[in-house]
Amino acid sequence: MNGEKAITRTQFLKNAAKELLADGEPHSYGELVQFIRKRAEGTCLEGRIEVNNVWHSMRSLMEEPGSPYQKVQWGIYQKDPPQSMAAGPVLEPPDGLSEIYQIMDQAVSILDQFENCCSRVQEDTQLAGDERFAAIRQQIMQSLDTAVTGLSCWAAELEDLREKQESDLEHHRGLDGMSLSM
Repeated sequence: MNGEKAITRTQFLKNAAKELLADGEPHSYGELVQFIRKRAEGTCLEGRIEVNNVWHSMRSLMEEPGSPYQKVQWGIYQKDPPQSMAAGPVLEPPDGLSEIYQIMDQAVSILDQFENCCSRVQEDTQLAGDERFAAIRQQIMQSLDTAVTGLSCWAAELEDLREKQESDLEHHRGLDGMSLSM
């Protein structure tokens, strides 16, 4: 890709995310996706970076042993977050998000496994030029991608709802703490 040694899509996504997060500042998930898409321009991945593709790579990047990359708030990622944030408890997804994330992980894994399988099968057989198999493969990839996108949207909406509820609660607590003295 761009004259570099061939790497997997997942590794490309991780490398690009690391590049953006290297500044140590918090970045939203949307920023990550936009940055990675920009990095993919001119490569075989151009136009193939979807919102859900990045999520799986970010999750596995954060789960690597000793990883300095963390989710510091819902939808916000950072390298080496400030000690006050790092010292706190590990963020657990609220209200059913954990299960959605697990399902999304499984769906992304199936998508990646299918893509790897297709690559191996095409190398081992004469299917590379067969239009029937290419059409079927494309339909399966689109269906799997649609499922992962739907799950990503579901999780994002749950996160947004949770953030709004927390914000409303904090605002309400702030109003309760105000005095009416003159």
